[in-house]
Amino acid sequence: TAVPAPELEEYLMQAFPSHQPACLETKQPLHVSFDLWYNVQHVDQAMTKRLEKTVHAAFSKVETG
Repeated sequence: TAVPAPELEEYLMQAFPSHQPACLETKQPLHVSFDLWYNVQHVDQAMTKRLEKTVHAAFSKVETG
């Protein structure tokens, strides 16, 4: 079931409004933070598959180093 774009944007803004990264070694927060903005777009099934493959490939590269 598709979620209307405005509802998804609102949910994401409430769930993840900002991000403050931490040092991987010490786990201490860095002196930087990011406000996150979401731009939800509808795409067809072919584009969805291409996006999934691209994201999967990017995560595979990160996991293997």
